[in-house]
Amino acid sequence: MRVVRVGKRAYAIGLWWQMTQGPEHLRKQAQAANAAIHGSFTRCVLLAKQIALADSCPKSSGVPSLAAAIAKNRTEACVALCPFPMHGLYWVFACKEGLVAAEGDRYFDKEDLALAHAEKLALMLDVQDLQRVQDAAELLPKTSRAQSFLQGLFPYAPVVQLASPWPKIRRIGYVLALLLAVLLFRSIDFHNESSDIGRYLEARKAEILAHPERFFPRPWLEQPSPEAWGGTCLGGILKQPTNELGWDLTDATCTGKTLVFNWKFSSSASFLHLPKGASLLTPNQATRKVTLPEAQAAEARPLIAKDLVSRTLYELSRVLGLHLTLNWQDKEQREVREASLVVKITAPWYTASFSIDSLPSMTVLDRELYKALGAIPGLVLTELSYANGQWKITGLCHAN
Repeated sequence: MRVVRVGKRAYAIGLWWQMTQGPEHLRKQAQAANAAIHGSFTRCVLLAKQIALADSCPKSSGVPSLAAAIAKNRTEACVALCPFPMHGLYWVFACKEGLVAAEGDRYFDKEDLALAHAEKLALMLDVQDLQRVQDAAELLPKTSRAQSFLQGLFPYAPVVQLASPWPKIRRIGYVLALLLAVLLFRSIDFHNESSDIGRYLEARKAEILAHPERFFPRPWLEQPSPEAWGGTCLGGILKQPTNELGWDLTDATCTGKTLVFNWKFSSSASFLHLPKGASLLTPNQATRKVTLPEAQAAEARPLIAKDLVSRTLYELSRVLGLHLTLNWQDKEQREVREASLVVKITAPWYTASFSIDSLPSMTVLDRELYKALGAIPGLVLTELSYANGQWKITGLCHAN
């Protein structure tokens, strides 16, 4: 990570961006992502839909992310290349639907390397026009004096410590700074600036209400297709023998991202010789966790009616003789809070959890099952488990 200047403001570049698993416990999600890759990151940016990790950099705490500032509220896909001559860097930025691409916030010390990376991202995001700008300010959204002042007090997507929250004293400092700012506004043209803030908040509220989908997780746009997901999980589970060095395999669970195996001690086993990669969990149980390679997201398709999703799943269960449990929930509601703005929004879709229990081995091994599930838009698989000779599949459905 590096700190650069755009106009009169400092920004951080060179962060590694990932999608969140929801808006809760963002710091724990960032810490888990760091641990999963055995990383040594010490800084992070925490947003409702994305987190970013970075290494330490002088004077970076509290500095906003340049990539996040540009991607915010930008609906179209964008790939840009921008030099920072004072730092001897060439920065590559990429975003889509208001989200920073995983490799869309990188810098290089050579222009040809930066250009090659930018062209690769443009191909991946299907961007025809690669932007080459001389000043990153050209990419930032235009702001009024009031907005600029508020962003100075409360920067969007600031870099914070990964290990622990900011000290309370810093929060108190910001509260005091806000109080001083209020007094300053009352002494210099407060009425006009307040009007600007009011108009900005009203416009922002209208924008949020027009696009509520941006504030809810959309796993069907990020997860692989059920067919690809099932192939990855089955391939990992079936490679594991049911008995290894005398230890009996009791269960296996796959989430598409990780595989967890558990073995039970038998009379022919030895505590000195565990299954490959396993560790002793209890005197009678050994376990192993495997991280799977990240799979490509499925092709985006429009959601269909909730009733049609239900009927399709029930018919599939009838034809294949499956035991299906399907539970629909009310549309999710939440509040979007930005400074003094609070907007209540409702997700444009319904969400349901489903499970298929006691699956026969011949059925769970049949690719046609996953192909049939993948034919339902908005359906994603979340877990495939094997225990006591029984298979089980769980997932989520999303529908209008």
